[in-house]
Amino acid sequence: MTALRKTSRLQLNLILLAVTLAWGLSWPANKVGLAYIPPLWFAALRLVIGTIAMFVLVFCLKKLSLPSRKDLPIIFVMGIFQIGLFLIFMNIGLDVQSAGHAAVLVYTTPLWIMPIAIFVFGEPNTRRRWTGLALGCIGVAIMLSPWEIDWTNPQVLIGTTFLMGASFSLSISILCARHMTWYSEPLALVPWQLLVGTLIVLPIALILHPHPTLQWTMSATISMTYTSVIASALGFWGMAVVSKELPSSIASIGFLGVPVSGIVFSVLFFHESVGLLMLLAITLIVTGILYIISATDETRYSAKP
Repeated sequence: MTALRKTSRLQLNLILLAVTLAWGLSWPANKVGLAYIPPLWFAALRLVIGTIAMFVLVFCLKKLSLPSRKDLPIIFVMGIFQIGLFLIFMNIGLDVQSAGHAAVLVYTTPLWIMPIAIFVFGEPNTRRRWTGLALGCIGVAIMLSPWEIDWTNPQVLIGTTFLMGASFSLSISILCARHMTWYSEPLALVPWQLLVGTLIVLPIALILHPHPTLQWTMSATISMTYTSVIASALGFWGMAVVSKELPSSIASIGFLGVPVSGIVFSVLFFHESVGLLMLLAITLIVTGILYIISATDETRYSAKP
């Protein structure tokens, strides 16, 4: 088997930044789309379009081929947890939560990943990582402001449950991407992973909501185009590359930048208010991310052989 090409640290950081911004913008874009399309159908349609777009792109790049039997485990794991379940839980939760708070809840992944990555998979247990995690978690706690949420509201409880489910599903995919063996490049496998995710979400949408009302306004079309092609097709490819090559604990903390950009874009598009506490939270999260990513004494930023 030919050795897989490694991605440089600079390239990884740029991909991480691009995914962070793209997924952050997808939260208000999702919110716009959900005003015209039911949650499950929005997830299903963005996957159908994203899958087709990714197959066309990979074909044009002459990277498209049938996956081997060795590729099937990573295809199914990523398709189920990173794409299928993640989008189902996220879109249902986003339908009943504000875009900003939803982004915070979904990207609490370091809370699940850090202990598992260190104590189960043996990733380096360094003071720098715990410091970055602490800064990020304090920022997330402030940003979430649980003391301001009406926990007696059934919709809030339902939305929170689904969004935490999305967080846990994404955490599983990040750990698997790092610690399972990849026999082919992510670019060659992501179309098939998207297809698996589509085959999970689409039947559920058909069963639970067989006669949806779809309003194809200009806003809905722009929202669907962005979330399917940029956030889904290219975003899941970037996510796979970063999760595969960075230690899980570092990747999960890096993705805390998504709620930060989600808050910023939500302010721009939905005029959600940002107070001093929110600015403090953003500062803490960004500091934690930079503290870890700028490290020179961490494990090398390269894929496992």
